[in-house]
Amino acid sequence: MRAALAAHAPRDYPAGFLTAPIPKPAQVAMLDDGAVLMQYTRASSATLAFFRAITVANSSVAAAPNSSLDQPIVLTAWLYSMRCTSLDKTAIRNFVATHTGKAPAH
Repeated sequence: MRAALAAHAPRDYPAGFLTAPIPKPAQVAMLDDGAVLMQYTRASSATLAFFRAITVANSSVAAAPNSSLDQPIVLTAWLYSMRCTSLDKTAIRNFVATHTGKAPAH
């Protein structure tokens, strides 16, 4: 049996391009299922359009605002994170491709 690192939400957590922050228990459950979270404190319309396109192309990726971040853009996967001061499309695509679906539940 796998040890729980934090409280988990039920499996009906949010997905896709979201306009509200993701609750912490849902974030843990999503990461445990192999999702990648793209969260941002502020983003241009071009950045939001890019995030929306990524979430449409990959149902295991969610994008949401998060005012508590230490950088404008933070991507998170199980055991990995990437902090960005600006939009880096290549790095974000690579992070998503490398880490989606790689978590304890998989």
